[in-house]
Amino acid sequence: MSTTPSASTHQNTHQNAHQEAGPQAAMSARTRQRRTAAASVVGSILEWYDFFLFGASAAIVFNKVFFPNVSPFAATLASFATFGLGFAVRPVGGLVLAHLGDRIGRRPVLILTVVLMGAGTLAIGFLPTYHQIGIWAPVLLVLCRMMQGFGVGAELGGAYVMSTEAAKAEKRGFYGSLPGAGEFIGVVIASGAVAAVSTLPEDDFLGWGWRIPFLASALVVIIALVIRNAAPETEQFEATRDSGKREKLPVLATVKSRPKAIALLIGSGCATAIASYAIQGYLPSYLTNQLGLSSGTSVLGITIASAISILTIPLAGALSDRVGRKPVMIGDAVAITRVITVRPAGAARSRNPSASTCSWPAGRTAILRPLSRSPR
Repeated sequence: MSTTPSASTHQNTHQNAHQEAGPQAAMSARTRQRRTAAASVVGSILEWYDFFLFGASAAIVFNKVFFPNVSPFAATLASFATFGLGFAVRPVGGLVLAHLGDRIGRRPVLILTVVLMGAGTLAIGFLPTYHQIGIWAPVLLVLCRMMQGFGVGAELGGAYVMSTEAAKAEKRGFYGSLPGAGEFIGVVIASGAVAAVSTLPEDDFLGWGWRIPFLASALVVIIALVIRNAAPETEQFEATRDSGKREKLPVLATVKSRPKAIALLIGSGCATAIASYAIQGYLPSYLTNQLGLSSGTSVLGITIASAISILTIPLAGALSDRVGRKPVMIGDAVAITRVITVRPAGAARSRNPSASTCSWPAGRTAILRPLSRSPR
């Protein structure tokens, strides 16, 4: 009797193998998407942990420990000037690291951004004060801030690229919004840390307590590195790399091919950035220094608003999958205009502005700001 398998046996075996491979392939795709999403979110958490920590500290700490030899007003200006230097470096970091991301891959560059941001933040926690080393204290603070800014330049944009490239076309709005939600997880963690240490007696807080949140960032960095190291490279980048059709200067090629779209995105991003940074960076300083409220009270409003944003940002991303990106972006523009003009002007005219009145922009932004965090 012949033992040669029949044609029908071959067909059944092939069908069984295909049926077994299908769920495995589907599970592999889901796992890839989820790992990529987690890697995108964790970097955004670190970025905005660093951002809010520096902004809040510039308002209530750095003006006293790094610039004590000038008037309180000048010290506050100097602190925020240091804060602003990070923004000056960000475009440079964005261009350099974006180029590397298109040449060597998304994952290695996003690992590098975590290292740069984390190293800058951790180093601030160890900096000596002005009373200890004089002018070198603010100089070192500036260098740490520039390191942060260089890494941040490619962090959020890279996270958006990575998460949207890994998502299915019909869910790119939702997955692309997750790094935006990660931003406000970072703000909640940072504001909670600042609020906790600000309850210390003032001498203890200014002496050593303010350093704790900066040193604690090491834990966030370790978690981010572990998750990003386990994340796969995006399939779109792998396909481009394997095709051998990569541009030598990808950033320049993109600017030449789509200048109008890039200009529109930069313009729309500026409006959102001004509103967010003014509220999260300057509002704690205004409430503390101008209205005489405690630093804990000023931080609490930001914490609540950011916690709401964690939930509403993915909803805005999912909405953009259903109605399109453009309507969501228009809604964002209208909302941001109202947030930064209508009520703040009334608060400024009030002779006795309350904490709730001045915290109103943060609360309103928690509801309306998510519109800007959907992919564009």
